Amino acid sequence: MKLNTLYFVVTDYGKNGIGNAGDATADRDLAYSNYCDAIGDDQPARAFMMQFDIGNSELEITREITSDFRDEYVYECIDRDLPISNIIGEAA
Repeated sequence: MKLNTLYFVVTDYGKNGIGNAGDATADRDLAYSNYCDAIGDDQPARAFMMQFDIGNSELEITREITSDFRDEYVYECIDRDLPISNIIGEAA
């Protein structure tokens, strides 16, 4: 399987445990949408990106991108004059 970049969002479903907020995806916008959905449901969420070598598909980099998604979320809320979820202020 050839992969370039993969995004996934993890959330805490409370008594149901920790799981994915949507499927892992190669689409960053979909991952961001999954993050926003979790935050909108007052669920703490963390976002991650995995990058793979183009030649052999081996994992090269995994990094957390929660702060990037959080910044975009806050900017969009301010830009649209929408309330910012209380969950944003919590340490993810």
